[in-house]
Amino acid sequence: MINDFEECRDTEDESTQVLDYIFSQPPYNYEITNATYEEQKRGIDKYYYIKGNDKIPVEYKSRTEKYTDMFFEIGSIGKNFLQRGWIYTCESMWIIYHFPAQDKAYKLSVLKLKSIIDEWIPKNRIYASPNQNYWTYGIAISPDKAEEIIIDTYTNISGIPKQLY
Repeated sequence: MINDFEECRDTEDESTQVLDYIFSQPPYNYEITNATYEEQKRGIDKYYYIKGNDKIPVEYKSRTEKYTDMFFEIGSIGKNFLQRGWIYTCESMWIIYHFPAQDKAYKLSVLKLKSIIDEWIPKNRIYASPNQNYWTYGIAISPDKAEEIIIDTYTNISGIPKQLY
């Protein structure tokens, strides 16, 4: 099945708005700034600032209602390139993985994920997904099998009226 790029982009855009709103409000109160384009290529979407502390680099991921698992890209290939997936190159401290249809999000430890991903690969099916100009390869893990990398779980977050974010 070809990845519906526009559907994925729409889900990501809405997830970004929801997550920015949630984490800028109590009890979190993060000051949130966007990463630069160069930083985004290194797996950083946002920076969360806590008063008196350094910035925390964060990557946002989301899944459309078709999926209930977290997809971790281990590689991609195009006409003129072959490269390691974002899970290996991500420089964020956290990944916030949002599932709007399930009204849930998970905060994942990138450090823990990087330490376990190579153990997960031979134990899980590798999926190939065509995008607009390339193929991406990765594994899909359900949240209940990823407990060791989950720092926190957030529920009841998608019901925020759009006028608030």
